[in-house]
Amino acid sequence: MRRGSRRRSSPPRESRARRRASRASRASRASRASRASRASRASRASRASRASRASRASRASRASRASRTSRTSRTSRAASDSHALRRRSHSTAAVSSVQPFG
Repeated sequence: MRRGSRRRSSPPRESRARRRASRASRASRASRASRASRASRASRASRASRASRASRASRASRASRASRTSRTSRTSRAASDSHALRRRSHSTAAVSSVQPFG
């Protein structure tokens, strides 16, 4: 019982050196991994910022395009409404008294 505890308290030099080496290798591995993860995180962040910038630009262009199309569709809708009114006025005599606009 006591012998085992004593052995544990003062380990042989060989195991201590081995432990130190394993600790050093573990530390270097951890630092390498952290460096790699940091690099990947940085690249991911730059990629994300680039993507967000691109999406923002595309969104802006899409919005301008949508506003343009809505404007054109509004004018075309007004034209179609006038067409429909004219058609309706032609089809029914009651509406013919109302002059179609446009």
